Amino acid sequence: MDVARTVAIISISLNHAANRSYDNYSDQMGEFLNSPLLSSVFKTLITVFSHYGVPIFLMLSGALLLGKSITDEEGVKRFYKHNLLDLFITCEIWYALMYWCKIIVEDRFALANLPYLIFGMVKTMCFVNQVAFGSMWYMPMILCVYLLIPLFAMVLKKVSLKMFVLPCAVVFLSSMVIPNADALLYMATGWENAAVLALESANVFSMYLLYVFAGYWISRGGLAKLRAGGVFLGCVVSFVLSCLVQFWAYAQPENYLVDYSFPLILIGPALLFELMHRWVKQPSEAGKNTLSVRAFTYMSKISFGIYFVHIVIMTIILRVYSFQGWFLSCKLLFLEVVSIGGSVLLIWLLSRVGFCKRRLFLIKD
Repeated sequence: MDVARTVAIISISLNHAANRSYDNYSDQMGEFLNSPLLSSVFKTLITVFSHYGVPIFLMLSGALLLGKSITDEEGVKRFYKHNLLDLFITCEIWYALMYWCKIIVEDRFALANLPYLIFGMVKTMCFVNQVAFGSMWYMPMILCVYLLIPLFAMVLKKVSLKMFVLPCAVVFLSSMVIPNADALLYMATGWENAAVLALESANVFSMYLLYVFAGYWISRGGLAKLRAGGVFLGCVVSFVLSCLVQFWAYAQPENYLVDYSFPLILIGPALLFELMHRWVKQPSEAGKNTLSVRAFTYMSKISFGIYFVHIVIMTIILRVYSFQGWFLSCKLLFLEVVSIGGSVLLIWLLSRVGFCKRRLFLIKD
């Protein structure tokens, strides 16, 4: 679990560094045509891997939370109080902090209209017309997932996960397979709206719950019958295929990202999660004091704090330094190393204060 969390937070931070170094949301083809081949390959590899982090975090949630012993209303209330409420409080604190950080860093003159800004902060904290960093899209999503987890946990005490195959299949088709097939067909042939499915996933449940269910299924031995070599090969093949699709898409006029709705971004991280589940063993009592184990344990403990802090550090760096003349790959690596290193240091310092440790970074003893 510690290794998985560490891999996930590195992946997520790479996503933010890549999006601030490359044109991943605008003029993809222009950057592709003006970049050396090696640079485009590096960009593709990082971009695809950077979409593995959120799925792994969600799979961890499924593995850890869907197996909770929740059998009645009291159990649901305990989950909401001790899991959902803590997450919500931390989320609200960071919405307030990021709101003011964004205002101060990006538009210092706006401080003159303080009543309007305070009203804007209140709206942001109420999830209305939010002004925050783009990375905060994750919080409303995970809060909604947490709302449903205790209900699904109770159902899974009565029936097997096989009973969820049909709704999961509908969501998989409507939110992952059909939209991507339609987009890729349009890019390849010019056929617009060639594949449109009337069964909308929003009428069933969020596609992100597919990742949660996948984590629960894997933790219960869902892939145990597969040989390790086959799992490893499947993991490599799914990653390579995702990279090939993304590399081809960069050369097309339409902007397209292999993101969380892409089917292989469900399959690839799931197989990687299974590999970690098999190969990374619980250390012995003597082994727990080794440097590598302590490093993974600490990174796991502060991973949620890193998620919030690193994006603030990246924003400040980009505000004060232009990176004019830098290779884009060097810019990415600089943002990654400094933001992760700075986050670890800042969390280490601030977590000495009990409130910051518990509420700001959600570190529990």
